[in-house]
Amino acid sequence: MMSSDNPFILITENDREYLTSNCSLNKVVLAKLPINGIEDSIEGKTVKEVFGARIIISEIKEKADALNICVENYVEMDLPKLLDEKIDEGNEVAIGIADKYGKRLGLMLLVLKTGLAENRAARSDWDDEHWEYWANVENVIIVGGLASGSMGNRIIDKAIEVFDKAGIPCYNIIKNINSSKIGAKGCLTQITGDEKVHIVFDLGHTKIKRVIAVNENGNNRLIELESAKSINMEWSVEDSQERRRQAEELHEYLVNTILDAYYEAEKYGHVGWEIVISMASYVVDGKINDTRGGYAKLNELGDNYAAVLAAELERRLNRSIIISLIHDGTAAALYYKGYENSVCITAGTSFGVGFPEINLKGK
Repeated sequence: MMSSDNPFILITENDREYLTSNCSLNKVVLAKLPINGIEDSIEGKTVKEVFGARIIISEIKEKADALNICVENYVEMDLPKLLDEKIDEGNEVAIGIADKYGKRLGLMLLVLKTGLAENRAARSDWDDEHWEYWANVENVIIVGGLASGSMGNRIIDKAIEVFDKAGIPCYNIIKNINSSKIGAKGCLTQITGDEKVHIVFDLGHTKIKRVIAVNENGNNRLIELESAKSINMEWSVEDSQERRRQAEELHEYLVNTILDAYYEAEKYGHVGWEIVISMASYVVDGKINDTRGGYAKLNELGDNYAAVLAAELERRLNRSIIISLIHDGTAAALYYKGYENSVCITAGTSFGVGFPEINLKGK
């Protein structure tokens, strides 16, 4: 059953709302650009093919000399952060990269806003109601690594310029250029216990962020631990035995990663029994979507992976634990609870999407 007038939100039998997997922006086909002369080369391609951290990293590597960057000295996923300082230094190549992807972001949003017939025809899993939703949404909140700092500022400003050049009213774009902990803050909105210390996690396809929240006089002080590297993120593992092996290895890795953070959090006080985890996957009542993303293989260990993970942590810690798994775009959106007629877009490895209006707790 659909929730209110948002076709991307459905309701479980327990009256909990969840995001449908067809909300993905990465599969939007830019079949017909609403305006020409800006970035014509991306016409006919999917959003995933023209925007994302790995695409930008590839361009940074190609232009490393002009950027005065020795890429061998850095972890790949940290390269986009270097564009900030290069933009601040006035490096024209860095500015050009940010502007290029800002134009691409603007064209994607323009495709969503206008809903041209060619673009509707290219998205077979969307009906008119999905396109009408995007035509009428008011606020677009943009967060994430690629929307942060000086690079994020330029990307978003250029996206708005695309609408101006097209002569089409732009979405009200809300940016948070210091959004590295937005997912963690969103996860914390789902915790009901009053313990002083909690741990939350953001399981991405490249990194696992680990955050300790210490309540001090009613306010959470967030302590971000060193991120862990994501492992076994291959989407398609056809051999069933190998898929099972990878799932077990990933599960053990996640358990140890959580326990390391738990023991660190104990230094600040008694750790709460609720652990909320945002994940780069669609999740319904603890079950991970079994067709998309590297975490899908965890379904090999049980239909409700949240329960499987909680049981193992309970065994290791000898105490009660409840695990809540949340789609990562939804976790970010929860931070903006109260924003009406709004969509939250995370710009990172790829685009994520979430809706602040969603109710995960049910009645």
